[in-house]
Amino acid sequence: MAREEFLSAIKRVALFTNPDSMAIKIDLSRDKVVLSKSSPYLGEGRVELEADYKGKDLSVGFNPEYLMDLLKNIDETAINFEIVDSEKPGAVRIGESYIYVVLPMQLS
Repeated sequence: MAREEFLSAIKRVALFTNPDSMAIKIDLSRDKVVLSKSSPYLGEGRVELEADYKGKDLSVGFNPEYLMDLLKNIDETAINFEIVDSEKPGAVRIGESYIYVVLPMQLS
């Protein structure tokens, strides 16, 4: 997945978070990723991206701030975001020496 494109999508969807509900939803399905957030008072944001994903359909919540912190501070043009399950941590591997682990959040 392209780092800049993923970062831009997270920023757009994160606009709809609030202190009571920080998690954004990431839906993974065959060859696409959909980021979304719905807030009763702010509205709804949804961004669809192409991705090389071949696993089972999966929905997981993450704090967008943690993902943006990573994506803003690396130089890679493409990233591998590894997610196995909605209850397990996600990981981004950069080269062979750096692994960034991010914990999922419950979706309400």
